Amino acid sequence: LKLVAGINEAAQKNDWELEIPYLMGLIGTRSVSKTIPGIHEIKQKNRERIVNGADLSERAAAPGSLISVLGANVSSARSGNSLYPVLESGDQASQLQVPFEVVPGSFVISLETAAGRWSAPISVKEASPAIFVDSDGTPVILDAASGLVQDAGTPVMPGSLIQVLATGLGRTDPEWPTNMAAPAENSPKVRGSVAAWLDGTPVEVTRATLAPGFIGYYVVEMRLPAVLNRGARELRIVMGGEESNRVKLLIASAQ
Repeated sequence: LKLVAGINEAAQKNDWELEIPYLMGLIGTRSVSKTIPGIHEIKQKNRERIVNGADLSERAAAPGSLISVLGANVSSARSGNSLYPVLESGDQASQLQVPFEVVPGSFVISLETAAGRWSAPISVKEASPAIFVDSDGTPVILDAASGLVQDAGTPVMPGSLIQVLATGLGRTDPEWPTNMAAPAENSPKVRGSVAAWLDGTPVEVTRATLAPGFIGYYVVEMRLPAVLNRGARELRIVMGGEESNRVKLLIASAQ
């Protein structure tokens, strides 16, 4: 599994497919053949802004998590003695990893860009979970048995085992180096406790680890309740008192 997303300048939206682990950019809601009114102002507002790499929100970061810098082609980044690896960079946005070694707190991060140097505040917490979503807000969820990504129009069966792609779950056991892809086998486990909720019902989390072969991605595997009503349900994960974005999960009729 690999993810790729980029800004479609003609359509003013995110285009993405399963190819490389990269998700960032301005989000549009439709494809058009002419300029969207106000898009210039939107671009200006989004220039040189740090957001979460999973849902583009301004939630806090966590050790090991992914952040996106909108409107800047970043070549290097640091805060004090901590270097933030640049995983991808472009004129529209760049993606960085928060070092696992960073102690939670509020900092100023200095970024070297094609347009010069600038600084921005960043807040880091022990955990700040966020579920990856596409430009339509559809969460990136896999069927644990097949490894296939659940399409927005493909409902999930009650009782099935699913894997949710996330970031911001913090440090692991054993500790893992910054800027290194997680191993294909025996991926390090998340150090803290992860809970999941489907509407108001707790969901059993079977494991939470770094995503094998990825940098800054985590997999939260969970077993859905055997009895669920058909239709859209709201899924969220919670860690250390911090709640993720809420995403819609389509549930199929029980067979």
